This record gives sequence, C-alpha cells and structure tokens, in this order.
Amino acid sequence: MVSDDGLLQNFPCINIFCKFFRYSVVPKTKKCLDDIDKFIKDNHFDECGIIYCLSRMDCEKVAEKLQECGHKASFYHGSMDPQQRAFVQKQWSKDEINIICATVAFGMGINKPDVRFVIHHSLPKSIEGYHQECGRAGRDGLRSSCVLYYNYSDYIRVKHMLTQGVIDQSPFAAGSRRNLPASTDRVLETNIENLLRMVNYCENDSDCRRLLQLIHFGEKFNPSDCQKTCDSCSKMLNSIERDVTDIARQLVDLIKETVQQFSMSHILEVYRGSMSLNASSRSRNTNMTL
Repeated sequence: MVSDDGLLQNFPCINIFCKFFRYSVVPKTKKCLDDIDKFIKDNHFDECGIIYCLSRMDCEKVAEKLQECGHKASFYHGSMDPQQRAFVQKQWSKDEINIICATVAFGMGINKPDVRFVIHHSLPKSIEGYHQECGRAGRDGLRSSCVLYYNYSDYIRVKHMLTQGVIDQSPFAAGSRRNLPASTDRVLETNIENLLRMVNYCENDSDCRRLLQLIHFGEKFNPSDCQKTCDSCSKMLNSIERDVTDIARQLVDLIKETVQQFSMSHILEVYRGSMSLNASSRSRNTNMTL
C-alpha cells in the first residue's frame, strides 16, 4: 500500500482484527514501573512478553525493577556484546526468561507465536513502528495485550533525541521504505510529523484504537467489531447530546493565547483549572453576599 507521500506502508498486522487482542493507552506516572509490574502480575504472570524502551539505560532499569519484583526478565540493546545479545535472545526463545526489555532493534525476524503482551514503556516514534511492534504479540490467536504508557513529556524527550541525532533518524518502520526524503532536514521534519501522529493517537481517548490505526493505513473498520477490546471502546458510555459551542470558543481563545505548543491534554488541564478558579470565585462572592 502506498501513502500520499509516496511511502510504501506495510499492510496491517493480522492480530489487529483478532478479538482476543486488546489495545490500551495508559497514563504514565512516576510509578510507571510499579504499574507495569502490577499489570503483568494481574494479567500475564509467568507469560512471555516484550517491553519496548526508548534507551539502553531504560532497558536495564526496567529489567532490574522487574527482576526485583520476581519476574524472569532481562534486557537487550545495541551496546551489548553480540554473543551476549544472542544468549539473551536464546533464553527468551526457550522460555528460560519470560520478559525481554529491549530497544526497537529487537524483534526483527522473530516469530515467537506465544508472546502474550507487548508493553511500550515510552512513546513510539511512529504509528507504523508501534503497529509493527504490537504485531509481535498474539500470533497464535490467543488472548494478548498491547499497553502503551503515555506522558506528553516523552514526546519532548523523543523529539529532543531525534533533533540531536541520538536515536535512529529513519522515519519509517523497517521494510516500509520507498522514497526517503532527500535532505536531513526533511527526514527530521518527517520524523516529527510521525511523532505528532503518535501523540494524537495516544491523546484520542474517544475513538476506537483499531479504527485509528487502520485509518492511518487507509483501511476501513467498523468500531462495533472491536467488541470493547480496546480502552476507548471499553469505557464508551451512552452519548448525551449537548451544545458546547461556548466551551469550544473558549478553548480556541485559550489556544490562541498560548505562545508555546502544548498538548491537547495540557490545554484541557489549563481550561479546567481556570473554570475551577471561576467557580471558587463565584462561590466566595455568593457567600459574601449572604
């Protein structure tokens, strides 16, 4: 499939259509490692999984934490000796360890059917990469999970690393390149665009996760077929019709007033905060009148 900008995109992974495969985006807090430990113990304890991390240091830190929590985990990244990497990969393939904490370099060419979960400890660089990495779970068609821990600060971090050339400047998933941008500036621009699409995916908590991914690939999908197997569809309540014209205008004015670029969630926090202050002010004025 070829996109509008001449890029050859991979066809969606088959498990995106599997009702036993669950997608979730979870707020990333300071207790993220504790949250990951709890998620695995509650849903996939002693089962095979991959945790994708942004940096080599993150890989080691996450693996160490999980080991302390009683999980059979190890790390895998490019700074390791090739023999050591091969040994860890062999351990994981033979189920001698359950969890591998790795950079995105891990997984290419691996076809382990019983991977029960893929966790993203940090924001992926693109929807293509995210989709491909999620596709390494549940290849046997059994119950599997893909959880992404998201915080807007990760966008700032990844953007900075891309700008500084700390991480790979290739803007597309492996195997999906067609006509790469000619200049370094254009490559960086494309990387940032892809990253922002990933931010939009994470911050959209109303539309079906499957629908959002498949739209990106130019595919059609009926959200009712998700059968509440993503976080957005699971919490979907009966809609209530309401005129929000005034609120929309206030939000537009707020966005215009901000000098820097902020995420949608941050703008909403500022708006809710100002509304809360206005409510408190009205309450104080009412009490004074009484």
